[in-house]
Amino acid sequence: MFLHLPPLPLVHFPSRKPSSPEPLSLLFHTFEGSVLGHLRSLVLAPAGDGRPAVSFSYLSRAVDVLSSIHVLSDALVSDPSLAGSDDPALASYVASTISLLDVCNAVSAEVERLRRGRLLLLFAAHLLSPGASPDKIRRARDSIREWRGSAPRPRISSAADLVRDLARRGAPARGKMSALGRAIYAVEDASALIAGALVASLGGEVDLAERAKVPGERFAWGEAFDELRVALSGEIRGRCAGEAADVEASVRRLVEIMDDPAGDGGEKAEERLREAVKEVEDAAEELSVGLDGLGGAVNALFRTVLGSRNTALRSFRLPPNKCK
Repeated sequence: MFLHLPPLPLVHFPSRKPSSPEPLSLLFHTFEGSVLGHLRSLVLAPAGDGRPAVSFSYLSRAVDVLSSIHVLSDALVSDPSLAGSDDPALASYVASTISLLDVCNAVSAEVERLRRGRLLLLFAAHLLSPGASPDKIRRARDSIREWRGSAPRPRISSAADLVRDLARRGAPARGKMSALGRAIYAVEDASALIAGALVASLGGEVDLAERAKVPGERFAWGEAFDELRVALSGEIRGRCAGEAADVEASVRRLVEIMDDPAGDGGEKAEERLREAVKEVEDAAEELSVGLDGLGGAVNALFRTVLGSRNTALRSFRLPPNKCK
């Protein structure tokens, strides 16, 4: 899935006579309504019991929503009635998708790291079978210590910088915007928000609250976007995704019991250890399901964005070759 893109060649746009503002196409009105519906579908529901409302399952759904928005933008870019109407907006989209593709690569690498960490925990749980010898307990501790010592890769930090770059692109131009410019503004805003939530949930330093407010009076989806941004900012700040939080809590309880094996003494101590091991195994399984879903969603987003980027590149009208 990893893509290494060469620097974009300079694209020279032919001079055109100023055209009268094109009427907003039916496809564009459908696009704005679809963006609004997609954003509203991501309203956060309280998870209860103090657990984070943002889980890997939720993030997978958010990434699917972003893929759908890029599919819609692909249809707009290839719409003959909008062709050539806003080359600067297209250039912005082509540039921003490079950052988004790099974010996808960084997230995929982090998902793989978390999967490997899950194997360390399952190995520790396997070693702590009833009647485990002191050597097995020591090896289980080593495995847990290795899991805890594993930190997010530097690529996640780089991805946070890419998300900030995406967010800076979003200031809407004053005055009338073309239909294509409005659509690409929506796509880039949605990309910055959802990519930011994704990277922040994986340990990247992204402050969603810094994002400029979208003027709701100019964009039908603006109010829903800002409500979602505020909700995600408050929920994600300093917290990891729900499945990861559950794993951390279960491991913490297991270590506490390992540090105090006597506890209530006798059979109760062994039962407590057995229950704690089962909690770790169950939490690791939920984590695996969440990571599988997220990894698949990010791979699909990568392919979708790459396709829509190629559509945008093809839509540029290059000047004729003047060489004789």
